[in-house]
Amino acid sequence: MLKQFAVNNLGIAFIPDMTAVNEVKNKTLKKLDWKGNSFPIYSQVFVHKDKHIGKAISSLVDIIKSYDNNN
Repeated sequence: MLKQFAVNNLGIAFIPDMTAVNEVKNKTLKKLDWKGNSFPIYSQVFVHKDKHIGKAISSLVDIIKSYDNNN
């Protein structure tokens, strides 16, 4: 979704290089080399309240909660 916003001139997307190889090659996206200050990156995880939460997702949520509590 972020990549499509950028392709449609709706902003800048911070995405892994490998996800935009074709777009950079066909010049629908341009890679910018960041030389500014570092900046925080925020993420969210959504889990459907009525769906089974498997061990992998449960572990991921635990890791995220642990990281958030230590900072």
